[in-house]
Amino acid sequence: MKHKILYLNPSSQLGGAEKSLLDLLRHLDKEKYHPIISCPGQGKFVGELVKMGVEIEIIPYHRGILDLSRKGNGLHLFTFPLFLWWLMPTVLALKNLIKDKGVHLIVTNGIKCHFIGTVLSLITKKPLIWHVRDLITKGWVKWALRSMGRFFPHKIITNSNSVGRIFPGNERRETVYNGINLSLFRPGLNGEKARSMLNIGKDTKLIGTIGHFAPLKGYEELTEAMAEIVREGFNVKLAIVGEAIYKNSNSYKQKLLSLVDSRGLKDRVILAGFREDIPELLASFDIFVLPSRSEGFGRVNLEAMAMGKPVVSTNVGGIPEVVLDGVTGILVTSGNSKALAHAIIRLINDSRLGKSMGNAGRRRVEEHFTLRAHVQRIEEIYGEILRMT
Repeated sequence: MKHKILYLNPSSQLGGAEKSLLDLLRHLDKEKYHPIISCPGQGKFVGELVKMGVEIEIIPYHRGILDLSRKGNGLHLFTFPLFLWWLMPTVLALKNLIKDKGVHLIVTNGIKCHFIGTVLSLITKKPLIWHVRDLITKGWVKWALRSMGRFFPHKIITNSNSVGRIFPGNERRETVYNGINLSLFRPGLNGEKARSMLNIGKDTKLIGTIGHFAPLKGYEELTEAMAEIVREGFNVKLAIVGEAIYKNSNSYKQKLLSLVDSRGLKDRVILAGFREDIPELLASFDIFVLPSRSEGFGRVNLEAMAMGKPVVSTNVGGIPEVVLDGVTGILVTSGNSKALAHAIIRLINDSRLGKSMGNAGRRRVEEHFTLRAHVQRIEEIYGEILRMT
């Protein structure tokens, strides 16, 4: 019997959570499982699903739900009843979808959807799995998810132990690390075309980062670090790959452009926008940097490591579970632009160290973070929950 799984995703854009879900869907055993994806509108995530031939159901959310930040800012004890009211049209539409499609299992892939999926599971009596990827360290949302997690989801999958700390003592919770497709992300891939496109000379060190525009990504500290590196006389450029996909992202991008201009870095910083050729871009980088202030996992660090690149990142959230400080990269305190600059300079000055870290990173991905192992464990969990219920 082929089991139908309804995945609830709160965004139609393409962030880290969506990329991880796409990887899973590409390799899910289609003889056992039929995925149906529900999200609130059109976007690059939906475009990728269309290319894959995955069944999609667009079910809109109330504007009040969409306006909540990814961390649930604006959601608290007094607004929660209103939030539930906003949910009801979406929940009722999903309830009808579950009945019409004969769905067997509900899987949620974002904070808003954990709430939606919980109400939906209670109404339909269908088993529920939360796939939690966000690092929530404080606030009412943390308390709500921790409390609900003890009773409602049949299983909680977290993408790092750091994310999992929101559910202390919860035996339903299990960490399943994201995995990387080693055939796509591999050392030795030619990055010359990408360097040429970015107009990077042979003698220029290219520092690269990948991610959407948001304050939590730490790009302000990275531009400060770049200014210090340039003052030290190094021939470097910085490529920021990504776009503004969330509410207020454009205003943050404009703020960043102003910082770049005020620090005299207009000729040193390249905003490359959204790109599909991520492996080739990573191949073009000499050093990969992820200066996040908060990060549940940081899958792009894993992609860079799989490419054999040395990584400079911050010691926040799930990052230290991926990047081993002094072995596969260098970890610094978040918000510390001087430490970030010194780590990058250290790797610029010591190419042998960078090569050693890159090689160690590739081995670490091969041993602990393969997509095959990720998909296998996720499928095992699906099977366990379906058999139990």
